[in-house]
Amino acid sequence: MSVVQVSSQAQGADSERLSTPKLGWTLDELARSLGVSVPFLRLEVKRGRLRAAHLGRRVVLLDTEVRRYLAEASDRAA
Repeated sequence: MSVVQVSSQAQGADSERLSTPKLGWTLDELARSLGVSVPFLRLEVKRGRLRAAHLGRRVVLLDTEVRRYLAEASDRAA
């Protein structure tokens, strides 16, 4: 069995990534995080409930927009 050693530079990059706030989500990332389907999120974007930015072919949901959407969804449920 071999032992993999991670350089201190690589460890620093990992810790920096963890401490840096996430600015945007792909549909797939957000679906996995929320436990919903990608088609559901696409429908929410189409309905205008969730705003998305289109960067070329990629759909990106800004973290601030996701937080707003979740806050409104929890208000509707209450």
